[in-house]
Parts: sequence; C-alpha cells; structure tokens
Amino acid sequence: MEIKERIGNIEGKAVTLHCLGILYANKGEIDQAIALYNQSLELNERIGNVQTKAATLHQLGILYANKGEIDQAIALYN
Repeated sequence: MEIKERIGNIEGKAVTLHCLGILYANKGEIDQAIALYNQSLELNERIGNVQTKAATLHQLGILYANKGEIDQAIALYN
C-alpha cells in the first residue's frame, strides 16, 4: 500500500483497504475490518469509484448485521 500512496494510486489504495477489511473480518477482528472498510469507502467516494464503493458497502452491511446492528446494516444497503 505504501507504493500506491507514493505514486498517488488512490483507487489501488481503496481496493487494498477493502481487501484488508476482508482479511480482518475473517480473523474475527470486526472493529478493525469496519475501520478499514470506512477508509476504503471514503477514498472510493472521493474518486467516484462506484463499483468498489458498492462492494465495500455490502461488506459493511454484512458485518453490522452479524454484530446485530440490523438498522445500521439496512441503512448501508439503502
């Protein structure tokens, strides 16, 4: 990710953060995964990358649903 930052590859950084979110979620580190997804989401919104933004919102929705925060999950899907 350091290289992506250095060369200004914001889309690559957003995708990397998304992938790291998946890995942390699989490890059971849900709060860390959510933080990474939120960072990815912010970058995707900034550059207008709707495809990765949609995937990130989907993953966030799953995590919030699994945490029992159903209203938050529904809000993300809307």
